Amino acid sequence: MKHFLKQIGFALCVIGIVYGSLEASSYGLYYFLYGEAFSFAEVRKQLGEQTNSPLVPRQAIAETGTVLAHLHNHNNNEYILNPYTGWVRSEQALPDPRLRERGEINYQISPYGYWAEEDPIEASKDKGNVIVGITGASVAEKLFLNRPEREVIRSYVAKLPGYKDRKIIFAMLCTGTYKQPQQVMSIAYYLAQHGRLDVLINIDGKNEATGTYVNQINEEYPLYPSLWDSFFPSSFNAEKLALLGDITMWKNIRFYTADSFVHVDFSVTALTFWTLVDHYINVKTVNAQSKISSNKNKGSSYFITGPDVYKDASPEAFMHLQLHVWEDGAKQLQYLANGNHFKYFQFLQPTPYRYKPLSSEEKAKIYDGNSIDARTVKMFYPQMEAEVPKLRAQGVNVYDFTKLFENNNDTIYRDSCCHLNTAGEDILAHAIGEKLLLQDAPGIAADATIPAEEKDAPVASDTATAQ
Repeated sequence: MKHFLKQIGFALCVIGIVYGSLEASSYGLYYFLYGEAFSFAEVRKQLGEQTNSPLVPRQAIAETGTVLAHLHNHNNNEYILNPYTGWVRSEQALPDPRLRERGEINYQISPYGYWAEEDPIEASKDKGNVIVGITGASVAEKLFLNRPEREVIRSYVAKLPGYKDRKIIFAMLCTGTYKQPQQVMSIAYYLAQHGRLDVLINIDGKNEATGTYVNQINEEYPLYPSLWDSFFPSSFNAEKLALLGDITMWKNIRFYTADSFVHVDFSVTALTFWTLVDHYINVKTVNAQSKISSNKNKGSSYFITGPDVYKDASPEAFMHLQLHVWEDGAKQLQYLANGNHFKYFQFLQPTPYRYKPLSSEEKAKIYDGNSIDARTVKMFYPQMEAEVPKLRAQGVNVYDFTKLFENNNDTIYRDSCCHLNTAGEDILAHAIGEKLLLQDAPGIAADATIPAEEKDAPVASDTATAQ
């Protein structure tokens, strides 16, 4: 019996030594691959994000409105059509209601299809409430969903004159993938329903650069919502349907893989292996999404592709259009702010492809110089940055945040688009808060006229020449 116990003890020691060696080696491997120390909290958070994404049913492929969800890593049936803004979120997007019951989250889907702490139109009736709207696209939305960063911004809003000790309610007025003029439309639609705003924060730029360009090369009207045709499966050709099947498969594999590793999230080795597998699956998914985005809509109806006035536009004409869509969107939001007596703050968002010194992890996992994101940022962002001081001179309260991470060597981005990790969102939230407290905000007079130099700007008929 003693001999048997000794053997058991020896075997356990060997297993312990082997396991310890694997764990130590995995620490080193993780650092080698990603250039930063392994963090249980960060990796478990990433694991949780994948296990909270429900499976994509096979029958969903044939349902109107589901395809956009696949293209942008959102949940099945998360979006529904809206005649004024393109689309909004459906109740399918709601997280587990038990999270709200337990106080783990403090937001919901408003009756109007956006994330909100409370129904903002109903809350507008109480003049004691301070209504803070957030618009832009997915970067703005993720900042809202990150409760600590929302609380950071709330703390700054509370310091504004007249807002101390008042109830501050945050409400999204956009969803992911929005681009101008969707922000203008969503704010106008909200105000038309007797909604009230005290502060509006707009974080934009990236989708205006990329989405507008992608629409053009896909033969869709540049001002239409990004991937508008994705709501209409009847417009899909065989290649699109096959790619959609691939995306569905990879998304489900990603969910099952993450769900399996939840049970071994105490192990550095297991979680390091999961990050490698998850990265591979994500690359496969993104590649399929990119192929769908580049699949043109030849022969589609006007309702899907829009007017073709820019179909044969010269590169110069299109660049002029793209820039002025963003500029005019900024001005219109400032006009709405002035006319409806709320404070407006706009921020040209940072991206991995401007100014930031990339960490070793960002170079390995994030940066993709050949991506559509990189190419469109390099094409359009220099012009957008140059327009910021001009817009401010005309009364638009806009700030250039493209250099926000110019001196930051840490890992800030979580993907090759523009989305930030927790550290990046914290920096962004504080930077926004500091601008809220500035007293030099310009304002366009309600009766402001169009500057003379803009009256002579060329229109589509003047500049859309055949290539």
